[in-house]
Amino acid sequence: MAHPGFIFIRPMPTPGCPDAPLFKGKHVTDFLDSLEAHATAANVPLNDLPAYVLRYCHLRVRNIIDSSPHWLDST
Repeated sequence: MAHPGFIFIRPMPTPGCPDAPLFKGKHVTDFLDSLEAHATAANVPLNDLPAYVLRYCHLRVRNIIDSSPHWLDST
């Protein structure tokens, strides 16, 4: 039994681990929901999530996003 007021914070999963979210280019809403759930469990502020997106993308998708002029304009 946990003590009252005790909060267990899980770290963000290491990209590539079995329980880590992975965006392969489809089902973006499912990916973002999963990423948000992991961030909430890790006590990562939702405003910090954009910095995590590329870490959890498949290499092919990461390269496409990273080289997009839209991504460059937002950073």
